[in-house]
Amino acid sequence: MSFTKGILMSSFDDYILELTEQEQEQVRFECWYHSTIDDVAQLIVSNGYDSIMLDVQKAIDRITKDNVQ
Repeated sequence: MSFTKGILMSSFDDYILELTEQEQEQVRFECWYHSTIDDVAQLIVSNGYDSIMLDVQKAIDRITKDNVQ
């Protein structure tokens, strides 16, 4: 972890403790959401849009098939 990131995370930790439980949950969700979007974007850049969309479609088909049975 870089020094700057360490400082920012330390400041963030102090800040988040001042939030209500609901606000903390919202911040955690938003962090997870943006992290997921970043991960998917990186997968698309690395593997190509068509490949990723095919994987997503296969996963949806598998989940749908499992729920039908």
